[in-house]
Amino acid sequence: MLICSAYCGKEKKTLWAISNEALYRMDIDTHAVEKIVPGDSTYLGLFTFCLDDSGNIWIGTIGNGLIKFDTNTSSFIPLKDVLQRDIYSIYSICYDDGNVWMGTDDGLFCYNIAGNHLMNFDKRENTQGQVCYPLSCMKGKDGLLYFGGGTSGFTVIDPKRISHNDHKPKAVISDFFIDHESVHPHYVPDDSLSTIVLDYDQANFGFQFSSDNYYIPE
Repeated sequence: MLICSAYCGKEKKTLWAISNEALYRMDIDTHAVEKIVPGDSTYLGLFTFCLDDSGNIWIGTIGNGLIKFDTNTSSFIPLKDVLQRDIYSIYSICYDDGNVWMGTDDGLFCYNIAGNHLMNFDKRENTQGQVCYPLSCMKGKDGLLYFGGGTSGFTVIDPKRISHNDHKPKAVISDFFIDHESVHPHYVPDDSLSTIVLDYDQANFGFQFSSDNYYIPE
């Protein structure tokens, strides 16, 4: 059995371990071990995990994204919202103050449990590589998070300085072309231009658009 990590709950005095296909729960007083196997192949590929403040377990898998294990009901819950962002392989995972941080094969991700929203961090935010190293993360005594990855060292995160951008950017049509010539060269600030009617022979058309959010404009 491959043990990726082990945690001891303060109240229940429980030691947790994980293998590719099961969770293991041991009572450190009686040494009784319970093997908890997921019900189907959707939950295979268990690789790394962490515990939150409520005692629930967040499991990073290879191929099946993020899974929550509810310790009260002993049930596995896949995080479909995370899977929709094409997060399939999670190599390292760390919990901090309501957030689950994940090192993946496509950058760093932070999942806020209460808000159910996801943030992505890659080279544009100065992470040291797009692919994180397996089982290479830790939370320091100073509260900083450390993730290994890339050929340039490791990434240090100060969770207190991370904020979620709630602004939903709006697409703005900035120019419209017919036969490669601009017919609407100026931005309409009051959005009065809502409909464009073309003649039958104006089949060659195009447009440019921008956004009112300037974070990572490219």
